[in-house]
Amino acid sequence: MRQCPRCGMGAFGVTASGSLFCYGCAALLDVEQTVPSDPVLVTRKEREALVYVVQGMDMLKLAVHLGTAERTAKDHVSRLYRKLGADGRAEITLRAHRALAAPPEGANDGR
Repeated sequence: MRQCPRCGMGAFGVTASGSLFCYGCAALLDVEQTVPSDPVLVTRKEREALVYVVQGMDMLKLAVHLGTAERTAKDHVSRLYRKLGADGRAEITLRAHRALAAPPEGANDGR
């Protein structure tokens, strides 16, 4: 888990450009700006690959967009599955959509 350096929250969405959107203070951050609390380190290429996987790109198109060989793109996606504990494209896409749709913690608690 990573935390926002501005507000300390750890609830983020991912934008199409691969930046993180903090639900706590609405800051747009690069992952490098966040503070690890329980580090799951995802590389820039893996973040980029995640955006393309969520968009439904096949592996060949993903490789072209990443500027890598198809085998390298597959390696990036495989590492993402392992790091994020996902079993495949459907699960990783569902997790990404849930993260973007989830309200910030405490947003509906009447405060």
